[in-house]
Amino acid sequence: AERRGYSEVEAVDVDEALAQVADALSSARASDAGAPVVVASPFLTVEEGRALLELCAALGAEARFVSPAPNELKDDLLHTGDPCPNRRGLTDLGFAPAEPAAALEAIAGAEVALAVGERVGELLGDEGLAALPTTVRLFAFDTVACHARAAQLSVGVPDHTERMGTWVNVDGHEGRISVARKAPDGVRMLTSNLDTLRTSLRGAEVSAR
Repeated sequence: AERRGYSEVEAVDVDEALAQVADALSSARASDAGAPVVVASPFLTVEEGRALLELCAALGAEARFVSPAPNELKDDLLHTGDPCPNRRGLTDLGFAPAEPAAALEAIAGAEVALAVGERVGELLGDEGLAALPTTVRLFAFDTVACHARAAQLSVGVPDHTERMGTWVNVDGHEGRISVARKAPDGVRMLTSNLDTLRTSLRGAEVSAR
């Protein structure tokens, strides 16, 4: 994981990084600034989507995924032109699609925001991320680090070749993705990170009573 320090980006242990994210989420939940904003990648598996939904429920946050415009790969046989491989799976779970500009606008107006999943930063766009105000504390869970000024911390996650899970196609048929190579050392499954955050939030809530 990487954290933005006073003068530069520094490496940080994943457990320490997750504790920092959990603390920020707990503080935001206790403030009057509104629920944290959560923006997911359309590359999330159904299993990752369920774990993120549970975290959104604990935060009182809307579940949305970034939905870029169709590409030029549409054909009359297999490709629909949709760059979101698990649109159907996430929509069926209850996630709402949000165009990159709308997702960035929601993040910009938040006190704390999470960008979650493979390529989420790429789909939001470097230019839009760079323009985010530093009044928002952005925490990214992505395959590459987010170096926007608003990004407080980046936690690495496996890409689609390094994890297992389910994607659902436009016709509702489930397909499995499987591990083709080992994730880099120290990179944990996204579901594990999300479960850790949810458990930390539950513990903080119990302690506050």
